[in-house]
Amino acid sequence: MRFIKLLLIFLLTVITANATTKFVSKKGRDFIAPNGKALQLKGIGFGNWLLLEGNMFEFKEAASPMQIYAMTSQLVGETEC
Repeated sequence: MRFIKLLLIFLLTVITANATTKFVSKKGRDFIAPNGKALQLKGIGFGNWLLLEGNMFEFKEAASPMQIYAMTSQLVGETEC
């Protein structure tokens, strides 16, 4: 009985080790596609690139995005801002 349990555990280990996965995996610094080839991911991260900050324009009064918006709306009007 013990032999059968050990044989079953061994077979399950071998079967699962050789099974192909349908997910992307990671090996070192590379992402590996389900077909085994290296997967190259491409994208753009804007982060805070579109967020205006006072130091970008060397403003002395308006430092935060809300203060810049308030200053701009005072200069050009609420409808044009």
